[in-house]
Amino acid sequence: MFINAQKLCIKILITFLLVTSHSYVFAEEGDWIFRLRGVVISPDDSSSTVSNARTAIAGTGVDADTNVVPELDITYMFHNNWGG
Repeated sequence: MFINAQKLCIKILITFLLVTSHSYVFAEEGDWIFRLRGVVISPDDSSSTVSNARTAIAGTGVDADTNVVPELDITYMFHNNWGG
């Protein structure tokens, strides 16, 4: 069941990307492109204590949480193929 759900999610994601990615393909000189998306930050926080050559230093482990950050991307098209 998990594999079927995973395949369905991948199909939905690919369809979404194909439908939404065409908007800036047709951008021309002088156009503005606005994109809003979410970025997931998922660090590997498997750190244990830090140690020097001989002893471990107490209280030096790292703990990081997964977070979602919104991102707004604004592009101005200087020419048909160049934007910044």
